[in-house]
Amino acid sequence: MNFVKRLTTWLIISAILISLTGCNENDTSWIAEVNEKKIPVGIYIKYMMDAFKKIKIDEMIGQLSNTKEESEKKAKEELEEDKKRKNESQKEEDANKEEKNIHIFEKYKEGKLVTEWIMDEAKQKVLEYIVINDQFQKLNLNILKSNLDNLEYNLSNQWENINKQQGYEKRGVSLKSILLLSENLLKREKIFEAYYEEGGIEAVSQEELKEYLNNNYNKVKYYAFEKQGLEDKEKENKKKLYSELLNRAKEGEKFDDLIKEFHEKEYPTIEKNTDKVEENTEKMEPDTKHHEEYDVEKQNVEIYKKEYGGKFSKEVKEEIENAEIGVVNGFEGEDQLIVFVKQDPSDSKDYMEENRDQLLSEMKNEELNEKISKWSKDYKIKYNQEAIDKYTPPKLHLDELAF
Repeated sequence: MNFVKRLTTWLIISAILISLTGCNENDTSWIAEVNEKKIPVGIYIKYMMDAFKKIKIDEMIGQLSNTKEESEKKAKEELEEDKKRKNESQKEEDANKEEKNIHIFEKYKEGKLVTEWIMDEAKQKVLEYIVINDQFQKLNLNILKSNLDNLEYNLSNQWENINKQQGYEKRGVSLKSILLLSENLLKREKIFEAYYEEGGIEAVSQEELKEYLNNNYNKVKYYAFEKQGLEDKEKENKKKLYSELLNRAKEGEKFDDLIKEFHEKEYPTIEKNTDKVEENTEKMEPDTKHHEEYDVEKQNVEIYKKEYGGKFSKEVKEEIENAEIGVVNGFEGEDQLIVFVKQDPSDSKDYMEENRDQLLSEMKNEELNEKISKWSKDYKIKYNQEAIDKYTPPKLHLDELAF
């Protein structure tokens, strides 16, 4: 009898142990483990959500394919054309009904099913997350506690609204995961500074910054006469003003003085005459906002990245691109008449200093991405297959994300 009791007790204990072991093996709260540190699965899910948004944009501009073969062909074509995307929005609009009915998860990107591509992209991002945390420690960097406290305070206060908009918690993304991801971004910024800021490991010199600015930006001083919406007689008057400004500038008159003069001709200062003002309008001020300490450098100088063209139309952008520095030029468009002088962007020392962070990011951001990718090859990550199987794009209903 005692033997039976002992056997029964042993079987019960064994069953409990097996149950506990099974629970441990099926723990899907983490996605990856490295150096005995586990990464919360919410981070992986958030990266999948981000990847899906990229996919959705690709679908909108016709960059997804309906078959693997078509996807591989498209990827090859993009590679041969230096990965230059072609906008096929019109082609997408004209697609037949059968093509439109293909669900987004059944389409292909870069030879992979969209679902597979999203999961691979998220896994790669998890790996980069780990690499950034590790490199941050290796470089002995730190983030001010006050910055982390402010980050947590702001996110906590906004969490209810953010979660409602993005549907984080119902998909398994907690506030803690978002905080960890945000902290990771701050760590990446610190690594960037440690490499490229003054005194950094691969510090960018002022001369390198100046060279980048000259190669990638245009600077132009200009005066534009607007014609849009004007009557023919008014347009003729604008043309006369334009011709006068262009000729006088070409003859060598100071361009800044001419800009102020012609601005005054177009928008003459209203003199306030209180003797003739009616009683009910006595307190009205004249519209002199265009003339109070008119600053040509602020109002009539544009520095812009060449590939975007700033505020200028494609035609004006081309004229500026082909112009010589320091030479007066004119452009006659349908809606505008513009007199301009192309200048050396690097002469704008204030612009370089005020926009140093942005310029540095443009120069070196991709380079740091390549470093992170290179570093990641040295890491051996254990992924949690149970979590990968549980959290897939279709199961998470990523196709229902607000966009």
